[in-house]
Amino acid sequence: MFGTHKALDATSARTLKQLYEDVIDFGGHPNKKGVLASMQREEMLDSVTYKIGILNPDPLLVSVTLKTVIEVAIGTLKVSQLIAPRQLKVAGLDLTIEQLIREVPRTFADKSNTLVVQRAEAAREPRE
Repeated sequence: MFGTHKALDATSARTLKQLYEDVIDFGGHPNKKGVLASMQREEMLDSVTYKIGILNPDPLLVSVTLKTVIEVAIGTLKVSQLIAPRQLKVAGLDLTIEQLIREVPRTFADKSNTLVVQRAEAAREPRE
């Protein structure tokens, strides 16, 4: 399947393959990177506790996860365009897919930049 996809559109084939690898690296299958990304160390007077989150509430990680899910969905739609372009056009989805492809990177870049700034500001605030 990858060979056929690569022959039809090498760029989207590489992108989907990289997304697959990223998903695996960051927890699609349990591994060090995925576990450590959600680990928190909590120090008490007489002990240290490590917490591992199943679902991480960090807004930046949630944003990256959502972006990845949407990128995989768009990649799947791009493959559909390769396989059945006429059917997508008849259904009126061809232009919608193109709009998604253009808008998603900008939308998530704006959101990620906001989250990075918020995180940096929070890090500079004095702790109680």
